[in-house]
Amino acid sequence: MLQKEFENFNKNIQIESESDALRTKRDTLKSEFKKKFPELCQNKNINLKSSDIDFIMQGSFKLGTTITSTNGDIDLDQAVIFPLDIYENNDPRKIKKLGKDALEIVGKREPKIKEPCITIDYVRQGEDWLHLDFPMYAKYKDSYYLARGKEQGDYKWELSDPRGLNDYILNKLCLSENGQLRRMIRFLKKWKQNIYTDNDTTEKRPPSIGLTLLAIDLYQKNDSDLVAFKNICTSILNEILVEKDIYDNIISAAIEKELPVQPYTDVFKKFENSDNHSVTFYKRIQKAVVNLTNAIDCDNEYDAAQYVTKVLGSEFEIPEKEFKSYNTKVKKEHSFG
Repeated sequence: MLQKEFENFNKNIQIESESDALRTKRDTLKSEFKKKFPELCQNKNINLKSSDIDFIMQGSFKLGTTITSTNGDIDLDQAVIFPLDIYENNDPRKIKKLGKDALEIVGKREPKIKEPCITIDYVRQGEDWLHLDFPMYAKYKDSYYLARGKEQGDYKWELSDPRGLNDYILNKLCLSENGQLRRMIRFLKKWKQNIYTDNDTTEKRPPSIGLTLLAIDLYQKNDSDLVAFKNICTSILNEILVEKDIYDNIISAAIEKELPVQPYTDVFKKFENSDNHSVTFYKRIQKAVVNLTNAIDCDNEYDAAQYVTKVLGSEFEIPEKEFKSYNTKVKKEHSFG
């Protein structure tokens, strides 16, 4: 049921590849960073050559699961890797400051140092257009370390495996026939986009990497995208540990999903800041399961699509309502003379 509509919806929300403008911006940043960053390091007695610097794509563009946003914004993760002795240079904030300086053009391009990365925002015609995250990884003794920390406050070099994470997810995606798993991830992201608003803080919204990891580990192939999506939402719901009182009211909820590679951290850890975030997530995914189940139980696609729009939004196509026609047969009277 609704297979054509799900496939059309997927085509409408997906971004298959980088645009020329986006690729140009990214290539320009890489080129300027390769030129300026080694010079800035040399000034701090850090020996680094331009040829030592490597770049890897991360996030949904790398995985092929990017969807369009409601406001036209594009998020891009472009990680940079370079050799560095993290014990001689034990404060990653200083390295990130050099990275920021390498990307900055005063009055034109002003990067911001955030806890896990450097971010560059581009504006087009007065509106946000591109948010480019620039995580910085030091390679030391064949291991990778992410530079964590803002300009002030806590900091550390965190043992990480950005290449391993890409490989893990991509290998899982390649096992899915007809791209159904990628569609499931896009649908989950669209659900998040539809059900969470700009008023919801980043801490309240489920992380996209969390939804992606849950999807690839809980996915079950089905000939119907509707059934497969309902099953994946149900499986996510079952991953949430819920405590209720004697009146069946939810007291608390908790969900964990660890990265499959270093540093094996819980990607839902930010939910720990408030019990309400996990409870909200539980209630909203539960509502999605109810609506998708109702859609499956419908005896016609028009009514089924009405339920799906409650999960994925009004962009989901509603087929025309079928009206059954009842033909009344009139029996002719026979005359026998």
